[in-house]
Amino acid sequence: MSRCVRAPLAGVVCLAALLPASAARAQSQPSAAAAVAAAAPAAAVQQPAAPQPAALPKAPIPNRLNEVLPTWLRVRGEFRERVEGFDSLGFTPDRDDTYSLSRFRVNATVTPSSSLSFQAQVQDARVAEKEVGPTTAPFRGPFDLRLGFADVGNARSHIVARLGRQELAFGEQRLLGHLGWTNTARSWDAARLILRSSVFQVDAFAASLVRSLPDEFDKSGNGNRLYGAYGSAPKLIPLGTVEPFVSSAATKTCAANLVPSGSFTRRRSAHGSPASCRCVSITTPISPCSADRSKLIRWTPGPVTG
Repeated sequence: MSRCVRAPLAGVVCLAALLPASAARAQSQPSAAAAVAAAAPAAAVQQPAAPQPAALPKAPIPNRLNEVLPTWLRVRGEFRERVEGFDSLGFTPDRDDTYSLSRFRVNATVTPSSSLSFQAQVQDARVAEKEVGPTTAPFRGPFDLRLGFADVGNARSHIVARLGRQELAFGEQRLLGHLGWTNTARSWDAARLILRSSVFQVDAFAASLVRSLPDEFDKSGNGNRLYGAYGSAPKLIPLGTVEPFVSSAATKTCAANLVPSGSFTRRRSAHGSPASCRCVSITTPISPCSADRSKLIRWTPGPVTG
């Protein structure tokens, strides 16, 4: 910008000096806007793209059949291989052994409606290179029907009935369990009724243990019968669950047995994780050739051992 001098035309001189500067600024503004507009696409090109969600892992090959099957039919395959061994079994020197256990299962579930479903499972359990001790159950159980039951009701129903060959597991398998960690595991021919509400659940059952027979079809019966009821009340005491139970057993072997009844009380910490577990348990001997009907007589808390 030029300096103005005192002269009659000073005002004109100053105005003339200012006009070129204003024009220069006006001309420079479009150039700046054009520069910003030109830089915007470049910035857009340089901005990294949003990360794409990770693809879900594919299902195991035996389970991919469900992708083409109707929704009311689901199949599942399972194979497990394990190696076990021991040295000086029974504290007997040189009584050593190492062997392999294999287990193959195929499971099929048919759900014609939301309140009716059917499930079947076949299993083949084998043992190889076992030289010490038995090679029958729980190590070996050739191809057989392990599960086969019908469910009337679903997980939201207040009343559910299950009838057929099934697993029973109560008291974290301390009281009754399917022994899934063994090679042949365990199942029952049973009728089970589940009554549930928001504060309590009761499972009543009548069952007979399925015997694993290596050279014939597995079957129950043979005089062994088990009846019982197992309850669960997660809101009866703060941060804990009370699980009362009662059972009755009858055998044909005329041997003494112990059948428990009582109650589990599981406590949780303030964060919801298990903190401790106490049990009330009463056992009543069965006299030869008679049925035991054990019932809750007293409440004597004591520690639960695994």
